[in-house]
Amino acid sequence: MRQTAAQTYAARDVRDYTCRNVQQELSIAWNNVERLRQQMPFLQQHERDIAQVRVAYMQQFKIGQRTLLDLLDTENELFDARQALTNGAFDLRVAEYRWLALSHQLLPALGLADPYLEQPDEAAKLQFPDEVLQACLTPLPDTRNLQPIQVNYQSDLKPPVLTPAGQPAGKASGWN
Repeated sequence: MRQTAAQTYAARDVRDYTCRNVQQELSIAWNNVERLRQQMPFLQQHERDIAQVRVAYMQQFKIGQRTLLDLLDTENELFDARQALTNGAFDLRVAEYRWLALSHQLLPALGLADPYLEQPDEAAKLQFPDEVLQACLTPLPDTRNLQPIQVNYQSDLKPPVLTPAGQPAGKASGWN
């Protein structure tokens, strides 16, 4: 009996751990997508600016105001800018596909058939009841009773004084 209870608790712990990891990976993947989407306009603008500089340097080279080395430097900068833009676009696409895969939306996004509609005969053995799948929704901690605190550091290596935010430091509710 105890062994069964211990195995049940261990299985729940593994399930909760797995759910937290999946949620964390989804969050990281989404943050990567957002960060790369924010970077793309800057990379595009940088590439356009360098292309304009290259045109200006080419015109100045033709009239003798720029050297061939200056012109080659701008070509190299343009190459680097285009490479950064291509790498950014590739990284964004990989991050989007990673998020789609983690959120189980990859096949619909690619326009492929839903595997749950066309299942082999043995797939029925792998079906989980809805209550098992709903158990993976890890509850968030209750934060309604949490209050922000203010930390007042003292001199002479004394521990800090913790007070609820908005109260004077004299009414400490922590270390004194």
